[in-house]
Amino acid sequence: MIRKILRALALSSCLLAAPFAHGAANITNYSDLWWTPSESGWGANITQQADLMFVTFFVYGVNGQPTWLSALLIAQGQQPDGSTLFTGNLYQSTGPYYGASFGVQPVVTTHVGSASFRAFSTNDATLTWVIGNVSVVKEVERLTLRADNYSGSYIGGTSDITSNCTLASRNNLLTEESGVFTVTHVGNVMEIRSPTCTYTGTHSQQGQISRMDGGYTCTNGAAGESSFFDLRVEPGGLSGRYFGSDTSCSFTGNIGLARRK
Repeated sequence: MIRKILRALALSSCLLAAPFAHGAANITNYSDLWWTPSESGWGANITQQADLMFVTFFVYGVNGQPTWLSALLIAQGQQPDGSTLFTGNLYQSTGPYYGASFGVQPVVTTHVGSASFRAFSTNDATLTWVIGNVSVVKEVERLTLRADNYSGSYIGGTSDITSNCTLASRNNLLTEESGVFTVTHVGNVMEIRSPTCTYTGTHSQQGQISRMDGGYTCTNGAAGESSFFDLRVEPGGLSGRYFGSDTSCSFTGNIGLARRK
């Protein structure tokens, strides 16, 4: 059925080669369960590969019965307000009874409208879909099922660049650090210790990703505020992004660590 939707989108929007093209690697991956916390009972599954996003909606029709809606959205780049926008066609599908032999009745996929996903951060977005004269706009966030634990010993590094410095000559300075990193994570308290700096903060789970907000101190006397976001931990290691500031500069950067055996 998914292949039928992809073919339908390709034919209707003249993007026949799009699903097989190479996408940009620097787009945030929004793959996750998304919902509106005050409206438990409906939501959207998002699977993203590069600049393509496949969305399935678990929603209900006018008769109160489950309705199978899906969309294939393509990234439109960063918008003037700083958000990241994905847009595309919306489809409704029907098919055979799940308890019977699949294929007794063909799956029918119909183009019924349009959909968009506009992300304002890694965890906050607006999901919009339009069918006929009905337009639905929902503020959504990632649904957390269980919190990850980042504790462990890693090897890798950080890389960041300065901005907004009180001395203009210090802007755009690149700082890189590599070596053994130790992460201690107990409850919602998390610490990332690099060879020269210690970052400590409060951990919050946001669906498949995490965030840590707090501060840092370094052996050279540097200290300030820092936030790690879009953090992901897997058997192979962890990755993410961060930003922070001290009394003279702001900085933004990336962290990538491989788990030590």
